[in-house]
Amino acid sequence: MADYSMTKDFYFFMGNLPSLFEKFAHRFLVIHEAVVVADFATLMESYEYAVKTYGLGHFSLYECKSPDVESYIQHYASNNVVLVPCKH
Repeated sequence: MADYSMTKDFYFFMGNLPSLFEKFAHRFLVIHEAVVVADFATLMESYEYAVKTYGLGHFSLYECKSPDVESYIQHYASNNVVLVPCKH
């Protein structure tokens, strides 16, 4: 398969969240190349379809649980700091 970007799918999902929620409320979405290609009632159904259709690493799964972008953000507090060097 050609180069695939989950980042593109993520921005599509977050950028279209209100309209996606209106159409797919409380469903699990299979997104490929910034297109909703299928929706399912369970995560397992969506995963099995996506693996069979696109292969591992070539799709994104999102639960359409709220039209509010903030509900998808998780905050963590920790007393530990881990620095990971980046290779450029």
